[in-house]
Amino acid sequence: MRSRNNPGCGAGLQPRRAGLKACATFLVFATAACHPATTVRLKPDTTVIKPLDALRRDIDAALAQPALVHSYWGVLVKSLKNDETLYERNANKLMMPASNMKIVTLAAAAEKLGWDYRYETRLFAAGSVQGGTLQGDLVVAGSGDPSLVAADGMADRVFANWADGLKQRGIRTISGRVIGDDNGVEEPALGLGWMWDDVPTEDSTSVGALQYNENALRVTVSPGPSAGDSAGVSLSVGSSGLTIVNEVMTGAAGSATSISIHRLPGSTMLALRGSIAVGAAPSALAVSVDNPTQFFVNAFRAALIANGIDVRGPAVDIDDVTDVPAGRSAPIISYQSPTLSTLAVRLLQTLVYRQALAIAWPGCGANGGGARTRA
Repeated sequence: MRSRNNPGCGAGLQPRRAGLKACATFLVFATAACHPATTVRLKPDTTVIKPLDALRRDIDAALAQPALVHSYWGVLVKSLKNDETLYERNANKLMMPASNMKIVTLAAAAEKLGWDYRYETRLFAAGSVQGGTLQGDLVVAGSGDPSLVAADGMADRVFANWADGLKQRGIRTISGRVIGDDNGVEEPALGLGWMWDDVPTEDSTSVGALQYNENALRVTVSPGPSAGDSAGVSLSVGSSGLTIVNEVMTGAAGSATSISIHRLPGSTMLALRGSIAVGAAPSALAVSVDNPTQFFVNAFRAALIANGIDVRGPAVDIDDVTDVPAGRSAPIISYQSPTLSTLAVRLLQTLVYRQALAIAWPGCGANGGGARTRA
């Protein structure tokens, strides 16, 4: 390539940029032509990734998956040796915990209490026993036992054993009340950040020292005989303490079933709204109770009566009692729950259930979407 002012690359005149570029291009192609089989060998990458860098890279990669593009994560990884922060992302953000929070909760309980820990529930006679009658109240004091569930009749068997224990001590009639003492555990309350519209579901029930059936029950809604009729409602536990407002109507055959539940915090009124098609299968909903202690003593009093103990007074929460019985002797019955290691099995089974639910129906989520069938 020549220029009017630059006759050639070897000319004595100073070349312009275009001339230099042409020469360089020529040399590159000439070299390639002379050495067509030249192989360039690269040294292998011997870069060593430190374990901490690998950890951070792996977590970042996991959270960058396309399936998680709409998720919001809070992660904090610390060393158990020196409490050093190894990784964090949104570590100080407040978020709704998912079901896998149970793993952390269980680990903390095992560390603090030990795997052999058992919850204790004690029964006290607040009065003397005369002629087979307890002249006073029967007080049941709990420590948070979560094992008294209706499934497989477990709670029924325990309550029946307590009734037998009272009979063995000469008690066949209780002239006073059945009082639930929940002062062994901080007063039941909703978790921080819980949504008010989740309150009626089984996943948002409060907890306390006395718990029956995990403070939840099943409500079954059945269609009426004809379209336009009110639907039928039944409860798995008659002594729930809830007042049901049934606004569910029977829809036309083949129509979709849609039922919603509503209960405000601190209220015992549970409203059911929606429709269920005529001829459709009954729909079961798991709902929470307002007062776990009241729910417990209601069920316990009913069980005592069913097992031959005549209870003259009502079942009451100790917080609603103005004349709390003063002084207590040794408990007349002391019951211990299964060990924490045994209770952990059910806890983790519910976790696996929810994760499977989240995979099968992503819209439900692993954070309590969908109702679990309860007895």
